[in-house]
Amino acid sequence: WVGTSGVVRAADMEGLYETEVRVFSQSATERQEALRTALGEVLVKVTGQRTAPATPGLAGAFKRVDQLVQQYRYRPLAESRLMPLPAIPVPPPSRPAVRKPGGISQPPPSPPIASPAAREQALWVSFDSEAVNKVLRQAGLPLWGRARPAMLVVLAVEEPSNRYILLADSGAESQTIFETRGWWRGIPIVLPQRAEAEGGLRFLEAWNNSQEAVLRAAAQERGDAALVGRATYQGSGQRTGWQVRWTLFQAHEEPMQWESAGDASSMRSVLEAGIDGAADVLGKRFA
Repeated sequence: WVGTSGVVRAADMEGLYETEVRVFSQSATERQEALRTALGEVLVKVTGQRTAPATPGLAGAFKRVDQLVQQYRYRPLAESRLMPLPAIPVPPPSRPAVRKPGGISQPPPSPPIASPAAREQALWVSFDSEAVNKVLRQAGLPLWGRARPAMLVVLAVEEPSNRYILLADSGAESQTIFETRGWWRGIPIVLPQRAEAEGGLRFLEAWNNSQEAVLRAAAQERGDAALVGRATYQGSGQRTGWQVRWTLFQAHEEPMQWESAGDASSMRSVLEAGIDGAADVLGKRFA
């Protein structure tokens, strides 16, 4: 395809046939369920369609998922792309009081029980690409190859006392969310390298959805498409939380827009909705 500068350009996306699933044990039962979950995630990544796992023609593939797996292994959650669950304390089970001569005495306290978050780990799974492609063809679904458009993600944030564009070296959690979700959807993610003072995209250019300026910035960052998110936080009223208006720009294509919103605790899902929306559009265009 043609990039913003008119030069045919694409990025090779690695790991299209692998994924990671959160598990809480290494039991055969939980592993089997995790393998089916992993297959669904890979089908989304390879086709570009979030609805792919629900295709009736793929029901048999989920039943014989073992035949599609190339290899798998467990790894600590800290060594994976998965984000840890909140540590929620689990109260110990109640123990009945024991009657003794002279009255009722309380039982000794039960040992603390680790929360599910303390037991979580990652199951890394790699599937046989030829076998997966075969079942997708038989089900009539498209195959999206490794050559994928790199996407510049511009998050313009307006806070009550500050406004800024998220940069690649910010180290913010938002950056990790974008890059991780991009890997899960099979989209190479690029964040702006230069600040406005260094000749990078201006805040108002992003905020006003200046298509020319945004696509020029994408070309400078070697991106083939650009996703702009206008993020605002409302701390009062009926709709408190983050609201983001997304716009996907690509040369020779009409801009596409959608919105996502959530409270402060759901910022991750709000940002992931931006990547998901863009991946859905790009998948339909190129798969």
